[in-house]
Amino acid sequence: MIDYPSLSGQLLLAMPGIGDGRFERSVIYMCQHSAEGAMGLIVNKRFQSLKLPDLMSQLDIRMTTPRGGCARRWPRRARARVRAALDRLSRARHVGRLGDPRPDPHGRYSACDRRGAGPHDSLIALGYSGWAPGQLERELGQHGWLTAPATPDVLFHMPLEERWAAAVASIGIDPRLMTAETGNA
Repeated sequence: MIDYPSLSGQLLLAMPGIGDGRFERSVIYMCQHSAEGAMGLIVNKRFQSLKLPDLMSQLDIRMTTPRGGCARRWPRRARARVRAALDRLSRARHVGRLGDPRPDPHGRYSACDRRGAGPHDSLIALGYSGWAPGQLERELGQHGWLTAPATPDVLFHMPLEERWAAAVASIGIDPRLMTAETGNA
């Protein structure tokens, strides 16, 4: 078996004709890749139908939805308070940082830098893609995937439907010239 370097913090790009419709033209941010297996997040596809009550139920969160009030637009002061509360919440959660898959000394991934400032960009992903030990390495050897550096532009700043082609182009390949056929010379 080929010994691959860790792909943690990199992008995994599905090759045309990967043979699994769930991954067709997928861009996966690799959160973990080691001898124990791999885990990543698809960052270029959205759920077709997702309802907040269903999500809360899956997360085991009891939820009631109060009306809140009769005003259609929140006043500036209320919006500022909500933003501040969300900011505090984001600082309390621990997530992986782009390009820095190492945990803090307590084994957690911190969204805050040393000054206490949270990330400028964020991404919420539901679910994950996982590989058993050696599975991803076999798929790489069978030409199912390409790898590319993870960049903020691809992860956060461009429309989802443009991310695969942009990531492929970032490694010098014209995505229009790719084919599902493989072979050996």
